[in-house]
Amino acid sequence: MPSAPQAASIWSGTDRRATAPVLTELAFLHQLATELLASPNLDEAEATLLRRVREATGATTAALLSVHHSRLRCRLEALDPTPAGGMPAEREMHLDTPPLSLYLTQAVPTILEPGTPRLPWMPGTRAPGACLSAPLRRQGKAIGFLVIELPGDADPYAARALLGTAALAAVLGLEAVRREAREEFLAMVRHDIFNPITVALFHTEMLAETLEGRNDKEMADLAHSVHSCLNAVCDMVSTFCYLEAIDQGAPAIHPEPIDFVELVTDIVDAHRPTATARPLQLVFEGSCPELRADRRQLGRVVANLVSNALKYPPGPGLVQVNLSHDAGGAVLTVSDTGAGLSPADLERLFTKHARFHRHLDIPGTGLGLYLSKAIVEAHGGRIDAESTVGKGSTFRVRIPFA
Repeated sequence: MPSAPQAASIWSGTDRRATAPVLTELAFLHQLATELLASPNLDEAEATLLRRVREATGATTAALLSVHHSRLRCRLEALDPTPAGGMPAEREMHLDTPPLSLYLTQAVPTILEPGTPRLPWMPGTRAPGACLSAPLRRQGKAIGFLVIELPGDADPYAARALLGTAALAAVLGLEAVRREAREEFLAMVRHDIFNPITVALFHTEMLAETLEGRNDKEMADLAHSVHSCLNAVCDMVSTFCYLEAIDQGAPAIHPEPIDFVELVTDIVDAHRPTATARPLQLVFEGSCPELRADRRQLGRVVANLVSNALKYPPGPGLVQVNLSHDAGGAVLTVSDTGAGLSPADLERLFTKHARFHRHLDIPGTGLGLYLSKAIVEAHGGRIDAESTVGKGSTFRVRIPFA
């Protein structure tokens, strides 16, 4: 099987067998993806990508661009060969600027017509060959581009096929490298933030108990308020630390046998001080056989539902948590007597950043239910909700035994 550096010469030959192009692309895809996944960091992965693209296509210059749709900007991430003076100081362009505006209209690798404006970072020559671009697409949307310039005697059609293959490998390989780097960063954040918050939570709880023992209700209430705020910060940081799960829509789970009754009991008990302060009646009852699930992730779902149920009901009120089961799996129901939701609100309930009843000034990120849905579905289950304005809401989670 030919290696990646031999690809261009195979494609430019005149006596091609029918299977040679396919084999060449597969070999190139395999080799490039393997090297990208083995890269120690993102910079090295990007450099490897462009180097291999130049070798395979015979390009004089190769560039990697990222697209930021929210800012309507495109950024130069890497260039090969690197200019003698280093990377350009100005590395961004507006998406409406040619040729970026043309790149965005192409869903497949494209050979640009002669006379098409070139990127300012691509040096070109006095007698340049073809310029090609290939979109890096994820979920049907361009997240970047690979752009190459060829010498005048190169075959642009052969290069186009290999450039498309490189774009596919880039989406898969670079995303994996980014995900690993982000997980390392989030692990550091979790450690550096949760450790002091955990200590602070413990100390404020002790302080509140001490003040209650001294019958200092005013200061005890303040200590409980600080404790509640720290819990809210902890929940918010925890949610943002799982951005990978949110972005991908299906977090990784590690199932193990768990006592679901014990898990729900612990979470409900942890929220009783909040319920008492509202004041709300928080009730839990039910039973369930041993369940195979990710305890930490499923606990996030239960905690989010109970926390949400306690946010909205004006005291006095009731939050009812029930756990049952049938032949297929466990069923968790969380009901409240809160403000309720309209049919229009229910339609976007589990979408990212969905917020409701903003006039009540209730803190939150709008990510909890979105993430909860992803976790439940990753377990093969489902989550749904019923609600009536002014009467309250009921959330129902089903997790299968198998």
